[in-house]
Amino acid sequence: MRRLILPIVFLAVLAPPGGEHWFGSDHLGRDVLARVVYGARHSISIGVAATVFAVTSGVLLGLAAGLSPKWLDEALARSFDVLSTLPELLLALLIVAITGPGTGNVIFAIAVAQVPNYARVIRAQTFVVRRSGYVEQAVTFGRSRLAITVGHVLPNVLGPIPVLATIGLGQAVIAGSGLSFLGMGPQPPAAEWGAMLSEARNYLRVAWWEALFPGLAITLTVVCLTVVGRRLQQRFEGRTS
Repeated sequence: MRRLILPIVFLAVLAPPGGEHWFGSDHLGRDVLARVVYGARHSISIGVAATVFAVTSGVLLGLAAGLSPKWLDEALARSFDVLSTLPELLLALLIVAITGPGTGNVIFAIAVAQVPNYARVIRAQTFVVRRSGYVEQAVTFGRSRLAITVGHVLPNVLGPIPVLATIGLGQAVIAGSGLSFLGMGPQPPAAEWGAMLSEARNYLRVAWWEALFPGLAITLTVVCLTVVGRRLQQRFEGRTS
């Protein structure tokens, strides 16, 4: 994969926003607009990868809990409850502290922190679906447990997932940027929004634009994802307006 190498122009160090640099330049003379646009690849990719991993793991664990014997279901449910009591960012920070910094470890940490959110919802949905008439009819017809799970239970428990995943993606972007701000994600000179904020904090008095625009990128991304998620929730609940 080819990496984008942004030129360092020492004559343009800390240049304010203007015609040549719409978002200004940073302390190394790099164009802030170009870095914000290119940094979206890192920040959003981390969020998407963590969300996909969390959704997949959460669905599997939720199904396992909802279809397991009572003792195993209770053990899994208590594990979900314990993990859910911890703030996601704090839990992700703890995991990264154990596994070490790096993009892959950040994705893993955020995903593990979000798994209980999906698993608890899927577990609850599984309890409802497994007692439905069409599942009982499939059991009466002698269909195998695997066929019932894949053909009847799984498709009918996934309804809330698009809503949760959309909102969860915004939370994952925040968590990824937060961990990168602390130096645990993509390392400089990688153009990642959280890492850009970390670099810019030493220049707030003389170059506010270096921190403003990466911060706005994070904020607008999360707000847009939250609005979309809430709209999907309204449609899912039949409250469209």
